[in-house]
Amino acid sequence: MGTKAEKSLIPIALDANQRYSLAEAQAVLRQSRTKTYLDIRAGNLRAIRVGARVYVPGSELIRLSTLPMEQQA
Repeated sequence: MGTKAEKSLIPIALDANQRYSLAEAQAVLRQSRTKTYLDIRAGNLRAIRVGARVYVPGSELIRLSTLPMEQQA
């Protein structure tokens, strides 16, 4: 599975108003660094760039990690 360092990056509770590092976002979304950058480039994942650093808003992580509600017929 993951290393001890990777497990420590997973936030216990996501805060919609917090920004998370790219490593934290990768851990929450359980995807590779490359996939995360591809999602940002394609517009599937919003990101905040501050100089050379990339952050992902907590609201985006919540949006992507929440299963959509099923429509009742």
